[in-house]
Amino acid sequence: MRKIDFKFIEFCKKEKGSIDGGLRKKNKIKNPLFSIITVNLNDDLESTILSIKFQKYRNLIEHIIIDGGSRKNYLKLLKYYNKDIDYWISEKDNGIWNASNKGVTLAKGKFIGLLDSGDILSKNASEILKRMFKLKPNADCIVGSVMRSRLLSGFYPQKISTHLNVIPSNSGGFFLNKKMQKKLGLFDERFKCSADYDLVYKMIRSKKVKFICSEKHEILSKKIPEGFSTKYGFFNNLLEEFKIRNSNGENFIYISFLAIAKTINKLLSIIRNFDGNKFVKYKYLELEKNQINNLNKFYEYIQKKKKFKKI
Repeated sequence: MRKIDFKFIEFCKKEKGSIDGGLRKKNKIKNPLFSIITVNLNDDLESTILSIKFQKYRNLIEHIIIDGGSRKNYLKLLKYYNKDIDYWISEKDNGIWNASNKGVTLAKGKFIGLLDSGDILSKNASEILKRMFKLKPNADCIVGSVMRSRLLSGFYPQKISTHLNVIPSNSGGFFLNKKMQKKLGLFDERFKCSADYDLVYKMIRSKKVKFICSEKHEILSKKIPEGFSTKYGFFNNLLEEFKIRNSNGENFIYISFLAIAKTINKLLSIIRNFDGNKFVKYKYLELEKNQINNLNKFYEYIQKKKKFKKI
């Protein structure tokens, strides 16, 4: 497990040719409840920035952007929104998790979460997060619903022994207590897609997890359906989940059984046109439908507000 120094790093140790900016450069430093890290490489970064900018409790959120050296026009975008970003840096990196780790070492919030570039917070995300923090300020993690091609919700750490995955979505819906992050360390960069799952797995195995989970209709974020994990493929994800379990000392034969069961479940899902998740039903309640509708309207509003529609 990688050790991590969480002392505030005012600026990243910059690589040659890197450029940085944001409010921290002007010594406007917050004491936020939540740090949100966005990793970007030529993606719809503006939508993500605007979704955080328009939050009711923006002062509770610290937004850190780690750009992997995107096209030239992205620097114009970052400089344009300089007053809306707490810290940003653009430089070459060694992939998603290397960039995410840079963000983690810069985070000052009590809880740290990832929000992929192109994904957005819901309009009332800061209100939901504030409420959940008040209810359980010492939680190891805060978990909220996420809208992808369908509504993903829930957290099931008690099922870790019988299911390879126990959380439907990390990015945009999972905030880890900074104290717990210190214990677990940084993301393991050996994994291309599932380093966040590795961290969640270690947390669950470390002790009885104290967490708070939102109601299903309390949606924290909207994800683009064709994200990196989807492009990476089912079997590549499955292999990484297998390696994570195996590297953490689980029985090889038992993990193999779980992997086979998940593969069969996937095949059945294709036949039945169902994703195999027992915890999620497609039939939404009226309240959930309303919130999904509000989320889509907020996304459309953001698209109209964008200044860099073609970069």
